[in-house]
Amino acid sequence: MRLIVITIVALLGQQAAGAALFGIVTDRDYHPLPFANVYIEGTTQGATTNKEGRYRLELENGSYDVVFQYIGYARQVVRVEMEGTDRELNVRLHPEEIRLQEVVVKPAEDPAYAIIRKTIAKKEFHYHRVESYRCKAYTKGLQRIVSAPEKIFGMPVNIYGTLDSNNAGIIYLSESISELSFKKPDLISETVISSKVSGDSKTFTWNRAGDFYIFNFYKNTIRLELLSDRVFISPIADNALLYYRYRLDGTFEDNNRLIYKIAVMPRRKNDPVFTGTIYIVDGTWEIHSLDLFLTKQNQMNYLDTLRMKQVYAPVQDSLWMQLSQWFEFNFDILNIRAEGYYGIVYSDYAVNPGLSKKEFSSEVLRVNEDANQRDSAYWELNRPVPLTDEEAGDYARKDSLEELKTSAEYLRQLDRKANKFDPWDVALGYNYQNSRRKLSVSTMPYVEAVQYNTVEGFNVKLRAEITKTLKKERTLAAEPVARYGFSNRHFNAAPRTR
Repeated sequence: MRLIVITIVALLGQQAAGAALFGIVTDRDYHPLPFANVYIEGTTQGATTNKEGRYRLELENGSYDVVFQYIGYARQVVRVEMEGTDRELNVRLHPEEIRLQEVVVKPAEDPAYAIIRKTIAKKEFHYHRVESYRCKAYTKGLQRIVSAPEKIFGMPVNIYGTLDSNNAGIIYLSESISELSFKKPDLISETVISSKVSGDSKTFTWNRAGDFYIFNFYKNTIRLELLSDRVFISPIADNALLYYRYRLDGTFEDNNRLIYKIAVMPRRKNDPVFTGTIYIVDGTWEIHSLDLFLTKQNQMNYLDTLRMKQVYAPVQDSLWMQLSQWFEFNFDILNIRAEGYYGIVYSDYAVNPGLSKKEFSSEVLRVNEDANQRDSAYWELNRPVPLTDEEAGDYARKDSLEELKTSAEYLRQLDRKANKFDPWDVALGYNYQNSRRKLSVSTMPYVEAVQYNTVEGFNVKLRAEITKTLKKERTLAAEPVARYGFSNRHFNAAPRTR
């Protein structure tokens, strides 16, 4: 009877929790579409496809209109019934049915210019329409070496043993989920509620959703700190027509709104501008999405190319907010070819919630103490971008390697090798470590032990340093010091702790 009750409760719990909608988003030729948006119509609840075009969306039981959206492809809405079991839904998206639209313009001028002028005129309105917001942000970062020499300046590239036989592989993979608050012009508050770094369960992610607020194309300029000393002009800046050429590539409908597809191109080769495509909503003249890139020609530091994609969707009263933004990059330095991406998926927006300046402080980022203690089941349910096979393999391999390197037997072997005494240690100093107890003892070199001064004459000083690592990575260190003077025959001791 107890077993029956447990089974019934488990089944009821499964029904209440719902299940997963998953599948692959491809183009009409079945090529996967990476970073496509999948969300519930009328909300920002959703997911994003990974590099393999796979998505996974956790849903409670019920009926949903699921939107599949990708820049340059026609939006598709599918009615889905969820009934407590996982459901696979593979979707093929087709290129936008672009059609040219008659626009009243000056003779011999491309229709795009009239659209851009109207968008520039409404830019300030859209910029100030959202003075503050709260949202949930999922951030993911990956860096991969594509190829590299065995050594650089005599040092092996594969120093941590995480690359394959061709010196290629993932060198950084991390995910985080945070709660983000923003108030104009630049007040940020972010709390990381979960964090995962491949191969290092004790480290918190480098990812910060708050770092990406600068990519607001309603502002006149975009500053890419560290990547360039230049300030880049937005395609809809007040003075954008001095820097850009435009071409209307056509129109299509999305969510019963007419969308203009406009190519943006530099007027001059080395201008601080973007190249690519921007999509504008007819009538409201706001950004629907964009796909822009920079190259080394734009005088970027380190990177060869940087491509950015932003996708917007209406969240309330035809107000369009970002669903996601992705940044892909590559570079070649010292014969090391590398690539990677960083992306953010936004959800659960609260727009203009009345945030006051008092809610913000100098602490722009807070990480919860248990943020890196989430298990795989948590991430399976909460990450809106599924792992690729390569990423899942990287987590498994590096987490296993970390487990091995923290095992008692491995630490004993490591200490045995490190603590082996050598006669040179008398002159150069000896270091002892106990990795399991997080304890280390170091003695000073003999060459520094014998000294001379006019009061003590020749004297011998013996010094050791004892360090103990405590919880939360705090340390306690003691430094006992003893000195004996041969002339005054005086013995001194000077222990110190810190």
